[in-house]
Amino acid sequence: MVIDILTGEIIGERFAKMFFEDIGKLLSLTKVEINILILMIKDVDFNAENTINMTPKRKKKYAEIIGLKSYRSITNSLLRMIDKGVLKDLRTEDCPYKFQINPYLFFKGNDYQRAKVIISYENGEREIRAFNDYNKMKKYLDSLEK
Repeated sequence: MVIDILTGEIIGERFAKMFFEDIGKLLSLTKVEINILILMIKDVDFNAENTINMTPKRKKKYAEIIGLKSYRSITNSLLRMIDKGVLKDLRTEDCPYKFQINPYLFFKGNDYQRAKVIISYENGEREIRAFNDYNKMKKYLDSLEK
């Protein structure tokens, strides 16, 4: 919840947060990649997973907005953003367009949703797990203790 500290007025419950720990990743982005990321952040649903489906239709829309001749440039930029650690590729056969915006950089949601994102480090790698309810998160944490 966002509250104006001077008036006590509730301004809103939805927000986007930016985390400065990994800001260097943003500095490596090209102008086109920054524009794509901004559009993705605007379009991502308020969810604990911080994911977006980059369908051909959405890519074409982004290409038009940015002024690119082909939406294939969007696809190439997405792949570079994965390599730079800004996006995570979650595409599968069942869900061929799913990407996750690195929640260390941006997270769109509320504090409750953010609390259900668990970030762990193993073998020098960071793993992000998102849960859509407390019970699923608790079950996962309990399984780690066993």
